Amino acid sequence: MKTIARISAIAMLTAPVQAERLVIEPGSSWARGGYVRDYVQMRDRVEAVEIRGRCLSACNVFLSHANVCLSRKARLGFHALKYKGEMASPAIQRDFANYLGNPALGQWFVNGPAHDTKRIVVLRGGVMIDTFGFPECNKD
Repeated sequence: MKTIARISAIAMLTAPVQAERLVIEPGSSWARGGYVRDYVQMRDRVEAVEIRGRCLSACNVFLSHANVCLSRKARLGFHALKYKGEMASPAIQRDFANYLGNPALGQWFVNGPAHDTKRIVVLRGGVMIDTFGFPECNKD
């Protein structure tokens, strides 16, 4: 009986879950960054993403969701990638740029101030909307 319960628990944890909407807002655990693979997995499990607050580092993977929107007040933070504790190679930086879901933003990331620094370069949601064409979230 314990084996069946254990198998059921494992199946529930690994089964694809389709959440309706992920909202990144102040205090959201997804806002602070982490491992890119975790963000890619979550991005693929939700139907829509709203970025309304701070979204740092790997959180920016959510920009590549087909149904993403940004608040003008959102703050998106970019920095050079680290791989195994060291600055990632230019090739890895370019690969990450593809996860941003917007060719112009990817070029900004690869050629701009964020690609070679450990400090966070912040772009406001209004800049992302006006400069890179990301959709604006409905005002609630």
